[in-house]
Amino acid sequence: MRKNNFCISFFTSLIMLSPFSVTAFANSSWRWITESRPYDILPFVIVFTLFTETYFIKHFCNIERADRVFIPVFIGNIISYAMPYITDALIVRSEHLYTLSEFWDRGHFYTVGTVFLLMTLVAEIPVVYAFLKKKATNPKTLLKATFAVNVLTTVIVALTERIICRGRW
Repeated sequence: MRKNNFCISFFTSLIMLSPFSVTAFANSSWRWITESRPYDILPFVIVFTLFTETYFIKHFCNIERADRVFIPVFIGNIISYAMPYITDALIVRSEHLYTLSEFWDRGHFYTVGTVFLLMTLVAEIPVVYAFLKKKATNPKTLLKATFAVNVLTTVIVALTERIICRGRW
């Protein structure tokens, strides 16, 4: 039993540490290789996300009208996509080092990542659930479908960002 506990703890630690690995590049700066930045593709990924989530939730929760699903999905997505940019704006304002446009142009970050996924789930699931719980045939299915489609679209958008907007140290 003790041997199994060690193995489980060891592999759990490895899994939990892998997304948090950080490499230090001393005296180097981030440079975008491509002309496009994550905020350049934002309108396209928002449209993709809205239609994917609307269809997925409508289909799996047996809601008759797509417009009843689209409105809460739209509100939740606007909140979740705005949160990282609002956070960045507050950081830039407090540090007084760059203007907001300089920060976004020179920044060494992608918009969509693990923190963005958490913000999306916290912002979007309650909005969609509150609006659609009475229209869905099963509220638990609504929660599961909303969670699943948000994880799916976030992963797709993160991959799209990393493919289209490339940078290096």
